[in-house]
Amino acid sequence: MGRRSLLTTSTIDERIARYRRGESLRAVASHTGNSETAVARILRAHGVALRTRGATPISG
Repeated sequence: MGRRSLLTTSTIDERIARYRRGESLRAVASHTGNSETAVARILRAHGVALRTRGATPISG
């Protein structure tokens, strides 16, 4: 039996926004108290394409 998510739409949106602004998985995980694996899983589940390791953030 899997663990039940305690994340709200707002906290999920925050993780997605941080990553899309160019923060690394590690930075998002560190800021939000999740593991990199958990953040990656959240992003993938919401259709966010993950950058390759060491990729340069997109300037906007």
